[in-house]
Amino acid sequence: MNINELAIYSFRNVDELVLDCNAGFNLILGPNGSGKTSILEAIYYLSYGKSFRKTQNAKVIQHGHSSLCVRAILSGEKHLGIQRHSNGSMDLKINGELAKSKADVASLLPIQLINPDSYRFFDDGPDWRRKLIDWGLFHVEHQYLSVWRKFQRLLKQRNAALRKQGVKYDDLQAWDVPYVELSNAITSLRQGYVELLQNKVIELSKAFNFFADLSFSYDRGWRGKLSEALYSSFVRDSILGYTQKGPQRADMKILVNGHPAAHHLSRGQQKSLVTIIKLAQAYIYKESLNKSCVFLIDDLPSELDKSNQDKLLSALSDLGGQVFITAIDRNDLFSHDCFKGLAPVVLNVSSVLV
Repeated sequence: MNINELAIYSFRNVDELVLDCNAGFNLILGPNGSGKTSILEAIYYLSYGKSFRKTQNAKVIQHGHSSLCVRAILSGEKHLGIQRHSNGSMDLKINGELAKSKADVASLLPIQLINPDSYRFFDDGPDWRRKLIDWGLFHVEHQYLSVWRKFQRLLKQRNAALRKQGVKYDDLQAWDVPYVELSNAITSLRQGYVELLQNKVIELSKAFNFFADLSFSYDRGWRGKLSEALYSSFVRDSILGYTQKGPQRADMKILVNGHPAAHHLSRGQQKSLVTIIKLAQAYIYKESLNKSCVFLIDDLPSELDKSNQDKLLSALSDLGGQVFITAIDRNDLFSHDCFKGLAPVVLNVSSVLV
């Protein structure tokens, strides 16, 4: 779905802002500190219920205010809203009614983010890469969310049992049988998605003149049989108070020309590869559901060189989804052939922010 109208209140340095949004490209221009990134962050916040920045929720609320609010009218007259209070409570609404979960909102507003922190995909450990896989499965495999929720509940229960004084391995059997079953189900779905993602990334990398020799692999989070791995790690698990073996410890490895991408690629090449991966996910999403996700791209000119900017914008145009892009200088963006004839909406945020 596209955002037809976006309203932001008391969000960082945005006091009050209401925007009519283009179904295609939306260009957000303004000097540093004017609030360009805050607009992207607000859209992300509406979908995820949290910021993409490393920050406490209370700091997102504008100074002197007790809450923030972001609302959107989507195509199809769907109304979404989030209100976060300084005490930490949050209200999520769909068409005026409280949403059952964050997942209900996220499914209506699928977001792909490309920003200066994209390199953290390689630098910040496996959590980022697991989240990327889980984003894809959440949106294209309807059974995945149910399986993952069951696993999370079971993992929490098993960890609680591990922390009990004098716990024995036999005490965990009631959890371990379903734990193994759910872990294998998650692993099967993730491995299938990683293979699909690899094929699409290789296909797109040719258009970007990126490395031809790319390979993806999925580390499921244990070796051998999971039941045996759980038994072998029981003593250590009981000391630590949590389960070490399972899909919660999984990772996705990427090789370029036979070498780990994190070590073989420059920072600029890492950003390019992450961009291609995000595009691949968007293509998989569209091919699976015949829908487009919303792209948030912060400071495009600093992320990619001119040639790859053109390729990215061409791909986004081909996907047909909604795109929000920030930049300081309009000349950085309007030089692209992709914008010719598209009549994008230009939002000079410096004139509408308090």
